[in-house]
Amino acid sequence: MTIAVLPQELLDYIIDHLHDDIPTLRDCSLVCHAWLCPSRTHIFHSVSLQPPKPHQLILRRMKSPTVCALSTILRSAPHLAQYVRELRIYEGMSWQAWIIQEPALVALLPQLTHVRRLHLERSAALPIPWGSLPLGLQRALTSPVLQELSIGTLSFESPEEFLGFLLGCRSLRVLQLDHLSIGAPVEVWDDVSRVERRVHLDMLVIGPRTSPRIVSCLFSPWSTIEMASLRRLSVSISSHFSEFAALLRCAKSLEELEIVLMSDVDLVAYELLRPTDRFDMSRNPRLQMLQVKFDVIQRQHDPLPWLAALLASFATTNVLAHVHVVYSVYPPDPYLYRALDSTSYARWRDVDALLAANTFGRLEKVHLEFALENPVEGTVAPVFLEVVKLDSPALRARGALVVEAFDTSR
Repeated sequence: MTIAVLPQELLDYIIDHLHDDIPTLRDCSLVCHAWLCPSRTHIFHSVSLQPPKPHQLILRRMKSPTVCALSTILRSAPHLAQYVRELRIYEGMSWQAWIIQEPALVALLPQLTHVRRLHLERSAALPIPWGSLPLGLQRALTSPVLQELSIGTLSFESPEEFLGFLLGCRSLRVLQLDHLSIGAPVEVWDDVSRVERRVHLDMLVIGPRTSPRIVSCLFSPWSTIEMASLRRLSVSISSHFSEFAALLRCAKSLEELEIVLMSDVDLVAYELLRPTDRFDMSRNPRLQMLQVKFDVIQRQHDPLPWLAALLASFATTNVLAHVHVVYSVYPPDPYLYRALDSTSYARWRDVDALLAANTFGRLEKVHLEFALENPVEGTVAPVFLEVVKLDSPALRARGALVVEAFDTSR
């Protein structure tokens, strides 16, 4: 009896469906040689390196169990390093930066030469100076083969140091920056030639509490980032509207935009800006998706006039298809009834009239969400939707409006 042998392509395709089931993939890797390689591809594709346990930090034993485990595996089977394509390094809440004091991490990183996505995530309040990072970690973060890089809670002494960091990232497609600080300039680079080869970035995320000097660095003639190629952009704004407006003007290929207005944003200051320093969405003719997030309760000024002004800046012909607006509402007692006050959203009719105009002829859906933070009861969301009455006749008539509320605690 002849046993049919499936082509390797079909075996790979079948095992691909198990990409997130590690126990089953481990079993598959033991079946036969043909199943081994595709199983390993998913088993080792994404690796997370966790900080030491709290009791280890107290005893000043900075060894990370996950770093030690991966180091042990690669010592016995170095070829497995080629399967690691995504690396996440978690710093945790420690007052001591274990990534600086962990020698095993420094020895491990040079072996992971095939990593394409690297995330350095830190939860502590104090940033780590870039210059204090081990040289091995600096080289990993500036690897020329990285396609996606996410870094948080780092500090750079100057724009020159940050631009030097970007210089090594020659293949980036996604760059995410969160809680990044940059000091004042220390040098004048007039005698330095401009960067000839630029990285055509696809996605840029400028997260909360990130220095606005990031924008000026990206516009620098010595920046390796080409802003005109951006297709997806996310910015968290507390101030410095004019810098972000300049960033939008340069992103002519933008298709998706997310704007997060932080709780301390000053919308009155935005109204006082010159028209040339405000957002002008007519410069982004390819924009298809707009998402805006803002807080209602903790802000003294109604954000809906700002949203209306933003929508009014679109060109008369645009391709905007989806608008997603998210309110983060904080209704703890005794402010619950204030949160449910429908007058907070009385200006929504202006937004409704703008979006229903011929300018937005390609608009398909407007999704309005209320994210109820720390609700006093589990039934707040349905009550909220009953009490808050949005005056939105035009969008409702088109069947384009979707209104939802949810408890973030669930």
